[in-house]
Amino acid sequence: ILKTALFGFAWGVGNVLFGIAVAEAGMSISFAIVSGMSASLGSIIPLIVLNRERLVQPSGIMIMIGVAMALGGVGIIGMAGRRREMMKGLAGGAPTSPTRGIILAVTAGLFGPMLNFSIAFGKNIVDEAVKRGATPTSGRDAIWLVCLAGGFVSNGGYAVLKLVRQGTWRRFGEMAPLRMDLLLAALMGVLFTGGLLFYGRGAAALGGLGLAVGWPVFQCTMIITSSCLGALSGEWRGADSHFLKATVAGLAILLTAITILSVGNRL
Repeated sequence: ILKTALFGFAWGVGNVLFGIAVAEAGMSISFAIVSGMSASLGSIIPLIVLNRERLVQPSGIMIMIGVAMALGGVGIIGMAGRRREMMKGLAGGAPTSPTRGIILAVTAGLFGPMLNFSIAFGKNIVDEAVKRGATPTSGRDAIWLVCLAGGFVSNGGYAVLKLVRQGTWRRFGEMAPLRMDLLLAALMGVLFTGGLLFYGRGAAALGGLGLAVGWPVFQCTMIITSSCLGALSGEWRGADSHFLKATVAGLAILLTAITILSVGNRL
């Protein structure tokens, strides 16, 4: 339980660092670094630790190829987004310290896959849940309680620290529109947690290589979904042809990566 909680705590630290990196270096480059590192490390490390013999087998080779393609797709989308930010002056204001932001993003990327590690190395929690009546699939849900509790300590702790240092507690009651912000933030949390529940069950359904295959597929699908929703909401409006071509190419590579990972899981 302590190990799984520590994985969650480290994941929360990664979230905090990612938020700071966005302010320092911009959204696109930070998101590309964190997502790419999380997808690759979250797949490769469980593969090495839990299924090392698969590394030299066709299934392992296909997974490595799929992860490499996912990294390439994320990188292309990140560079395209960064170019657009530079042209439009986006990214939440001009980046204040790109080099420092990139270092923070890399550090956040190291902590990003800790959620997957909590499943990969929290088998005892699942076993105990099964003993108490859960199915092997639903037993993984017990891991999220422990992991996300650890993540709350670091995420919530940092927020409380900032509120205390800046004396901004009172602002929660100053503006009526803030209530809608709180509602949307809560909804975001519900959707995120629901996504994790589906991921845990999906990884179990994939079999022995589920964690190595499921995690990069999960990450790639998030990027594809967010990019498509951005296009539908008008985020791409006014973008030049280079951005559009690069983003579409990156999305196509991510879809190809998902296909390769799926084939690798079946070998």
